[in-house]
Amino acid sequence: MTARGNASRDYESSRTIILLLGLIVLTIIGGIMWVRGVEPIEVSATVFFIPVFAAIVFFGLRGGLAIGALAAAAYALIRIPSIQTVGFGPLAGLLVSRVAGYLVFGAVGGWAVDSLRHSIEKLARVDRTDDETLLNNAVAFIEQVGHERARADRYESEFSAVVVNFAADDLDRRSRSDLMKGLGSHLAANVRTVDEISHARLNGADYFGFVLPETGQAGAAVFTDKLTNTLATIVPGDRAFETKVATYPSAADELDDLIETFHEVSRQEHPTAS
Repeated sequence: MTARGNASRDYESSRTIILLLGLIVLTIIGGIMWVRGVEPIEVSATVFFIPVFAAIVFFGLRGGLAIGALAAAAYALIRIPSIQTVGFGPLAGLLVSRVAGYLVFGAVGGWAVDSLRHSIEKLARVDRTDDETLLNNAVAFIEQVGHERARADRYESEFSAVVVNFAADDLDRRSRSDLMKGLGSHLAANVRTVDEISHARLNGADYFGFVLPETGQAGAAVFTDKLTNTLATIVPGDRAFETKVATYPSAADELDDLIETFHEVSRQEHPTAS
């Protein structure tokens, strides 16, 4: 799971929990008011906060204001018989406070939810760490390849990129988590300090990308052989490891094809940035 994926999942889970807690609290308040003999219209007025709260949680400021306005209109409608009986004056303060309450609740609550969502999305955009392996993520891999390409052009040097992928969907959640953490720490401890490693997940397959500065085709081939042998001993089961290798500048087109998977992951994680 990528950083954005985890952030989105955590946000969705938190939103659901907040919604449930809010609905429980509002329902309890309404129930207490009913038991204590509060005027039924005022009990209904409290219940009207429930759809406003749900709109805030799911649709933010716009939803909160829209449903808040509808709740205010509904409250005014159910108060019409009382206004016809006693006049508007005695109920003016109550009507104004209720209408303002729905609108302010919708506006402030919606703004808070929108701010939280934007903060989480911003964090995901700037994050460069993969949560499963603690290696670099897809965005970091793309940036590292671009950096090495520019450096190779400037100094007329070369570098290689290696991507290996395999499927491990047959593992249960805990086994997969342990495997990814173990691979992350093992791979990070067994490469040169200048080498960069990234992890991404797409369509049920795990992709590990390696950026190898100052490494030509021969060095990349040796690295790939050692890598597949290492993976075969760590990853359980008889799995097929697909590898792609590209050395720049001699295989510039192959390099573009090699990193396309990471571009696809990045586009899925950050659709507004594409």
